[in-house]
This record gives sequence, structure tokens and C-alpha cells, in this order.
Amino acid sequence: MPTWAKVLLALLGAFVLFIVAVGAGGYFYVNRHKNEWIAEGKKVAEEGQAFGAGKEGSQCLDEALRRVRDCNGIMCEARVRLFLSSCLPSAAPSPPLCTNAPPRSEMMRTAMWAVNECGSRGMIGSQPCTRLMREVQKYCESKASQR
Repeated sequence: MPTWAKVLLALLGAFVLFIVAVGAGGYFYVNRHKNEWIAEGKKVAEEGQAFGAGKEGSQCLDEALRRVRDCNGIMCEARVRLFLSSCLPSAAPSPPLCTNAPPRSEMMRTAMWAVNECGSRGMIGSQPCTRLMREVQKYCESKASQR
């Protein structure tokens, strides 16, 4: 077997071992932390429900936007999205919140709507804000389907 083929096989083998090691490490990491993540998720959901009681949906969004401004990382953003998705159903309806929200199936309108909503709330160009608007959109769609 030529030397170049041996080197190529060795590199391929090392790459496969690396992928297996990363996969195994990820599996063990998730297994080790999943219970604390589940508990934290329940706590955040309860916090959202409690916050929404006696308030309007727009106040839930305002609080979620305040929280997402302070976020640093995907886990924090996920907590804020969970907070908002738990808060909105427990809050009183806020009709202006859903006035211009397009269906999620309309991707271009969704993107423009989210950018405009974030811009009007002082978060121009904020990707966490535009992702947070998806929760508002889901809420608005669920309200529309209940009518």
C-alpha cells in the first residue's frame, strides 16, 4: 500500500475517533445535566405563569424583552423564550400584540414583522429579540385558532 494511502487512512481513522469522542462526550454531558435543566425549565415556566397572572400579554413581552437584553448565550435566551411562552397564556389578552402578527408559514412577512417589532421597541438588529417574537407569533396563532 502506498504511503499516501496509509496517511490518508490514518487521518480518516483519527477523524472518526474524534467524532465518536465528541458524540460520547456530548451524550454524557447531557445525561449529567438533564435533570437540573428540566428543574430549571419548570421553575422558569412557573415564574412566567405567575408573572402573567393579573397582567396583559404586552406586559409579558415587555418583561421578556428586558430579560433578553441582559442575556449572554443560547441557554439564557431559551429561558426567556420559555418564560414568555408560559406568561402569555396566563395573562389577559392584549389585542394590539397580535394585530400585525403574520402566520408562521409566511417566512418573509414573519422576518419583516419581527424586525419591525424589535425596532419599534428599541432593539434594532437584535437577533435574540427577533427570535423571541416567534413566541408571540405562536401565541397569536393559537389565539386565532381558538376563535
